[in-house]
Amino acid sequence: MRIYEGMFVLDDKRANDNWDGVTADVRRLLEKHQGEVLSLERWDERRLAYRIKGRNRAVYLLARFTAPCEAIPPLERDCKLNDTILRVLFVRDHEGEKLVKTGVLRLPGQEEPEPQPQDAAPQPQPTPDTPAATPEPPSPEGDQPPPAAPQAHEAQPDTPPTQEPAPPDQPETPTDTP
Repeated sequence: MRIYEGMFVLDDKRANDNWDGVTADVRRLLEKHQGEVLSLERWDERRLAYRIKGRNRAVYLLARFTAPCEAIPPLERDCKLNDTILRVLFVRDHEGEKLVKTGVLRLPGQEEPEPQPQDAAPQPQPTPDTPAATPEPPSPEGDQPPPAAPQAHEAQPDTPPTQEPAPPDQPETPTDTP
């Protein structure tokens, strides 16, 4: 099951006259196609940029739901046949799926994952044909740090300092100016 967002553009007269009936119709359509409604959110009534099915104004409804991916094309077809729904757009919610996968967001009916201890790593059990791991003996030097490497900014005494050549497109300028 994937998480989807559906934006429904609804007939403003029907939506304003019977909002509960319109949301029940949308919910029924989603559940008919094996969808589980997570939320229905009414947006504003807006003037449309162009007429859709003879309407200049519409009410927007945002639905978040889960459904199998095979259910989306038949759901779109049923929405086109509905007189109250002027337009519809379904988009897969990747961010919501990431939140569910990481355990930040739980879907209705989803069991709570059992907490895993963070500091206790599973130890492999030795088998008769593989010997058990033995700890390494301590080194004779003890816990002494390795010798320090020479710093990069220290000049080597046997190499004379060199001056970088000027780029070919610029004239050389002397470094000692009076």
